[in-house]
Amino acid sequence: MSNYPFYYKVKFHLITRDKENILQFHDREKEFSNSDPLKAREEAFEEFEEYLSFLKKTKKLEKDERGNYRIISPSGLPEPPLFTDEDSEEKISDYLLKFSEYLEFREEIEVLIVINDDDLMDEIGYGDRVFPIHTVASYSVDAQELIDNLEMVELQLYKRTGVKVDSDTKRKMHFGEDYEDSGEEMEGAVRTILPTPFNWQSREEYRKVMSKNEEDDEALESDHLSWEKIIAGGETNNVELKSSLVYNFSAELPNRIPFFNNAKTITGFLNSNGGLLIIGVNDSGIPQGIENDKKFLGNRDKVRLKVDDLMSTYFSNTIASLINVSFETVSETEILVIEVKPSRTPVFLKNYNYDTRKTTKHFFIRRSASTSELKDVEEMVTYILNHWYNADN
Repeated sequence: MSNYPFYYKVKFHLITRDKENILQFHDREKEFSNSDPLKAREEAFEEFEEYLSFLKKTKKLEKDERGNYRIISPSGLPEPPLFTDEDSEEKISDYLLKFSEYLEFREEIEVLIVINDDDLMDEIGYGDRVFPIHTVASYSVDAQELIDNLEMVELQLYKRTGVKVDSDTKRKMHFGEDYEDSGEEMEGAVRTILPTPFNWQSREEYRKVMSKNEEDDEALESDHLSWEKIIAGGETNNVELKSSLVYNFSAELPNRIPFFNNAKTITGFLNSNGGLLIIGVNDSGIPQGIENDKKFLGNRDKVRLKVDDLMSTYFSNTIASLINVSFETVSETEILVIEVKPSRTPVFLKNYNYDTRKTTKHFFIRRSASTSELKDVEEMVTYILNHWYNADN
């Protein structure tokens, strides 16, 4: 029995056909807990390898270009259901049921680390409890998520609980979002993790991806209007105008209200089609600059650092590559522009309450020229399924 505030779990969801060609669904999960958490981890990966060996024998595995395994699903599986804006409200429940049934046809085997301490869940997990650290699936696996969970969650849990793992860790090279954020410095690709069988993204693969992204950015840049024209156009689904980063003009002092409101806007852009958050424009649409923010924070560099603080306060590190910060001059005054790219997965704003010491999650989207929070579960699920899953199929 373990006294540590975390344990490991292996779970799988697999599909086969019987002799009569009827689909059979197989689900299993098993927890691994030990007085030595490294031993529990070893046992979890041994169990994972047993499942993988079975898939090899049944010829349900193939390797991708990186050398990682991918599950081969049986032929003839259903296609995802379609949802259009023309569908009536009466059809939503039927659509959700069909889509939940479709998700049953996504196969996967995972090694998970589970936090069972509420304080650590808030501090290290940002409100989440379960984190995949190794996955083989029938769909594309998010390598950035895996390596972030290995270094920022698993390794931090070992450090916080005093388990010495320095001799067990490995330095792995992953040329992903963190490498891009580092300015493509080689050290930005180095991650310290407990090893897994996963093959990480090479620099050559990264360059191919970045080359495609640069082409897309150049095409977008060629279509950009001047900042004066963007501001004159007012707020839209992709443009939000704010008077300040942290300074509250109503109270005539800095506080967390504008800070939180800016985070809400960023979340809305991430969960929609991206956009521009332009800070330093008053309610009448007149550029007034960010002088009050600079006076309070110190200078332009401190303003940029405050944006970084906003990101770390309300989001996980995985969105860093989706945010670009710049200072622009409009009508001889300096404004702050935060360009937000759309996220490939849902993003929740994580708000930590210092009184209750609890983290709450909030889901915002853009609607017309404003940011709205979806609180109704059915409405939230419908939006997520329609915005991400149907868009990919």
